[in-house]
Amino acid sequence: METPSSKPGMDGIEGNESGATGTMVATSPIMRSSILLLRFLAIITPLVAIVVLAVSKKTEIVNYETYLPYMPVIFVEGHIKWQYFSPLVFFMVSNIIACVYAALSMVLSIANRSGSKGLTFFLIVLDMTIMALLFSANGAATNFNVIAHTSIYKVGWAKFCDVFGYSCRFVTASIGVSMFGSLIFFLLIVLSMVNLYKNLI
Repeated sequence: METPSSKPGMDGIEGNESGATGTMVATSPIMRSSILLLRFLAIITPLVAIVVLAVSKKTEIVNYETYLPYMPVIFVEGHIKWQYFSPLVFFMVSNIIACVYAALSMVLSIANRSGSKGLTFFLIVLDMTIMALLFSANGAATNFNVIAHTSIYKVGWAKFCDVFGYSCRFVTASIGVSMFGSLIFFLLIVLSMVNLYKNLI
């Protein structure tokens, strides 16, 4: 009488592959460690992007030339915050969502020691959703950042990074960190799908 074959599961635990099961994903220790490391980085990168953008607010004294005869240059106190611009608000909210999700998904990944295929597939779908959200937010923020550096005078959008250079540098850094986070989610999806595929064939 044939006995059901077994193959190592998560953390080296063996899982049966009998006909009654087929719902477990056997994950090698290296693969599991790589996925957990990527999930940890997926928490850190949006968090760093959030903090960097949050400290980008700045107050500057702006010279306003009236171009009227005999009128002196007017000095105006200008304030800039990420809350003033809808693309940056979308960017901030998206990174907060990604950070919270990454923390929850890491807890689920650690708890999923048995290697449930259903939970693994569910996490892949959610990872793809968060990755798409981050790419969309990064695109919106990048478009805003380009306009802030170059301007589009035909539609009345003037550049202001020559005045608020401090804030623009922080915004640029935050976008760069968030893009790196998007790539981490992409790698996480690839590894998870490869791992799931190996256990389906």
